[in-house]
Amino acid sequence: YAASGDEEWFDRAMGLVGQLQRFARREGGFYSTAADGPDLLKRPFDITDNPHASGNAMAAEALLLASLYTGEASWRDEAESAVAASSRIMDRHPTMVAHHMSVANDMTRALELAVVGADAEHLVKVQYARFRPHVAMAVATGTGSQVPLLADRTPSPDGSARAFVCRNFVCELPVTDPVSLAAQLDS
Repeated sequence: YAASGDEEWFDRAMGLVGQLQRFARREGGFYSTAADGPDLLKRPFDITDNPHASGNAMAAEALLLASLYTGEASWRDEAESAVAASSRIMDRHPTMVAHHMSVANDMTRALELAVVGADAEHLVKVQYARFRPHVAMAVATGTGSQVPLLADRTPSPDGSARAFVCRNFVCELPVTDPVSLAAQLDS
């Protein structure tokens, strides 16, 4: 969804995030197998990164992004719990849980960016001009979006695109020019 703006992908992603409860651990974090999966002597729980990021860290990242797009606080809480599950290793062997540390860093500076208007491209380019993994961006060039981050967001009265930079769905004043948007994103 973040790459294309196609809301079908948003719906699919939210459906997948909703399935994460099947993997949740009571103590925080996520097992590698679902609760309704095959019976095992012990359900695998691996928080370490290997050639790829751990499933637990990926689940935490997905939950964080879902919470940024929707405002769903329980998903943010689950993401924090998944990161906390790696805290003992994080203190002693940080390279083993590097993706957890990346998600934890994103949590401390997470922003939502809603861009609305038919001529939104010049504002969207600002987000892509720098590496900002902590920013969840939603774009609407028309009306009627189902993405909560875009709810009640409208273009400027003159019809030009506007950008809303928010933290926990509390937004700064909307801006219409790239320089002002960059300043809000980088402050």
